[in-house]
Amino acid sequence: MNIRQDYSFLFSNTNGSNQNNIFYGINLADYATIKSGSYAKLLRSYYREMASGTDNHNNKVDKDKSHAVNHTVNHTQTGPTVDSGKVQEINGLQKSVDELQSSANRLSKKGGASLFREEYTDADKEALFNAVSDFVSDYNALVEKGGASSFSSIASMSGRMNDTAGDHQQALGEIGISLNKGKLSVNKEAFMNADMEKVKEVFHETNSFGYFVSRRTDNIESAIDNVARQNHITIEAVKEENSSGGGSTEKQETSVNHVLKQEMTNMQKYADELGNAADALLRTGESSLFKEEYLAEDKEALYTAVSDFVSDFNTVLEKGSASTVSSIIGMTGRLKDSADDHAQMLKEIGISVGEKALTVDKEAFLNADMEQVKELFNEKNSFGYFTADRAESIELTANNEANRNNLYTQEGVYNNASAGTLYTGTV
Repeated sequence: MNIRQDYSFLFSNTNGSNQNNIFYGINLADYATIKSGSYAKLLRSYYREMASGTDNHNNKVDKDKSHAVNHTVNHTQTGPTVDSGKVQEINGLQKSVDELQSSANRLSKKGGASLFREEYTDADKEALFNAVSDFVSDYNALVEKGGASSFSSIASMSGRMNDTAGDHQQALGEIGISLNKGKLSVNKEAFMNADMEKVKEVFHETNSFGYFVSRRTDNIESAIDNVARQNHITIEAVKEENSSGGGSTEKQETSVNHVLKQEMTNMQKYADELGNAADALLRTGESSLFKEEYLAEDKEALYTAVSDFVSDFNTVLEKGSASTVSSIIGMTGRLKDSADDHAQMLKEIGISVGEKALTVDKEAFLNADMEQVKELFNEKNSFGYFTADRAESIELTANNEANRNNLYTQEGVYNNASAGTLYTGTV
């Protein structure tokens, strides 16, 4: 899927002694995305979204708290001075963001993993109450820490989070959740006796309270990243087991960066393969796999292409869900949401949507209506169309995460030596 061009002429008059991070107005990180083809993918993804006229942001990723991704701030004694107080504050804010994202995404899950039912047992209501209680606790923690932040941008965004609760105060009150001085509280008895459909409207639907809280939390996370960079602090996403333990901190950080880069390189490859499989099914004109009339070999070719798609989809689903980078997990969750949204149509052509994978029944597929297959994989705004779009987003993010490890030091400063090595290998 990559579109590669030779941009080496941009650097033809530069020399190895140049220590600036801008060459002829070209930012090194931007050049990396152009060289890898990721910039072109970003543009295609953007215009696909504009053309579809739909908002497919269905909340961020589900992150089970028992396997939550931790963010730790790493810094060394060399380079710019790092304010330890700001390090501690940013760590606390990022931790609160992660926890609220986790509890919000638990309530937004769709398909078989959803907490919402057509009919509710007492156990179902209890599970919902526990999830909502976690959300309320995490919401209050982030609003409190964010509102007290020494960073004005974060404090301001936390205030807008509070405004969101105010806008939904009546709907929250109807399910037993009250708002007082910026803090939420949930009354268990009132909640358990509430209409669960109203709970679903508050936390599960697009443009719901839960949806907007997730969006506000995304904005706060971006602000945290910005202030961290301004203060020469780098936030690295690592697994919980890597965030503690003995040994040399410097060696641990180097190991984590190497592992993360390798993970992102692999993720980029998996997403590229899925994008290619989707593109093969999306082709139109003479190269299209779809016909007006189908011979046995035409159906066999379609089955092979769909099987490749399913295999690559499952790989991205597996690897992306287990990623140590929260944005990759979130995009993978939205990829799965798209499959859940099309589950009935997929079933009609022999494809089952499971909890962790798709499966295709060859006999059922070959006996299916090929026009339905075309609707799912070849039309604009089809399942195949949105899968290609989301695969490109995952590939772009993975590429940027991998490059970011090369282009910045532990203090968040541009690493000219690493950048030079990168371009020596790519130009």
